[in-house]
Order: sequence, then structure tokens, then C-alpha cells
Amino acid sequence: MTKLNFEFQDSVISTNNVLKSDRSAQEGSVLIAGEQTQGKGMGSNQWESRKDENITGSIVLEPIFLEPSQAFLISMAVSCGLIEFLSKFEIEAKIKWPNDIYIDNKKIAGILIENEFTSRQINKTIVGIGFNVNQEVFEHAPNPTSLKILTNHEHPVKMLAEKLFEMVINSYELLRVNKKVIMERYHNHLLGLNQYLLFDDENSKFAGKIKSVAEDGQILIIDESRKEHKYYFKEVEMLL
Repeated sequence: MTKLNFEFQDSVISTNNVLKSDRSAQEGSVLIAGEQTQGKGMGSNQWESRKDENITGSIVLEPIFLEPSQAFLISMAVSCGLIEFLSKFEIEAKIKWPNDIYIDNKKIAGILIENEFTSRQINKTIVGIGFNVNQEVFEHAPNPTSLKILTNHEHPVKMLAEKLFEMVINSYELLRVNKKVIMERYHNHLLGLNQYLLFDDENSKFAGKIKSVAEDGQILIIDESRKEHKYYFKEVEMLL
């Protein structure tokens, strides 16, 4: 079992960036910040979070047991860990492909994963997690929610951060020994699985249902005419 080593800082540019630049950081190193001045989301997106109100942190993993083509399994495992964390509050959440966590079509958490590869294995992974805890007012996020909004009371952010990353590492350890179970859990909580929703690719908007997500993150969608569509991240958008 990977031992977690927590470090808490008041303010950093980005927890992912700090851990990436710290070559001494080993598997299980966790950095939690009260504030990220340039918190990152997927692609060029920025993560909106008020100081000390939410969980903003990153963890170092060393998934040398995975081939580069299996990198998305890390995303699956982390997503499942967040789903398990929310279940402790009796909250049923869904995973919006590739790895956003949604509750009733509102986003409560996001994941940013950055890998260092060789040709044969993944040497190091930085997993950044933004999880809305006590923030109630958002200026730019399009459809957010938070634990406080859902439960009507505040929560201790630091303690929850430790519990959240414990759930994440538990899911990661399961991935180490049983990839199939992680894939099954991911699909069981996948928003739009075998359910018609609206999608938008570079050609048009269309109704389709997700059939599967592969180890490399490629999504398979079947449209209403039963035609198969395969996409990687940023090639298609689910419209909620």
C-alpha cells in the first residue's frame, strides 16, 4: 500500500507544477494548497476556486506497471476514487467523460493528469484534483455545485482533503492488481452509458449513447442510426 505524505501550503501557482518541478517527490507525495493563483484544468482551462473553500491538490504516482497506451486507466481509477468519496455522503455522482465528476448535471470536481513516459512504461504521473467543498458562488464556472450546496452545511476542507486522497490511492492500488474491476466501476458510473444524450463533434450535433471507453481513453458512441463514432479527448463534447 502506497504511503501518503501530505504537505499543506497556503498559496502556490499550481500544485501540479510544484510537484512536477520537485524531482525528489516520490509516489504518495501529496500537496494541498489553500489557493492556486494559476490553477489548471483540462487543456487551457483554468480552475475556479476561492481561497481555503475547496480542495485543490495533487499527488505523485509512479505507475510503472502500466504501458503508455494504458495511461487512461489512471484517470479511470482516480475518477472511481472520487465517486467512492462522495458515496460516503450518500451522494450519487456520475463521471462525465473523460474524468469530470457530476451530480445532477452539475460539476463538483475535475481532474488534471500529466504523465512522464518512456517508450515502454509510465514513469511518473501527477494527478491534480479540484473538488468544490464550501464555495457557493462561482463567477465563471458554467454549471458548478459543491458539497456545501448539496448538504446545506460547511465541511472541514483539510480533513476532507486527506480522506479524498486516501480514497484515490485505494482505487489506484486496486488498479495495480485488477485493471478489469476499475474499468467495470468506471463504466458503471459513466454518464450517458447506454443512454441517448446530445453530442457535438466537428461536423454536427447528434444524439447518441456511449457504449464503452477504452484503456487509451477513446470513447465509442452509437448514434440513432446505429452508426459507430470513435473519439479522443476534445474531439467530441457531451451537451448537458
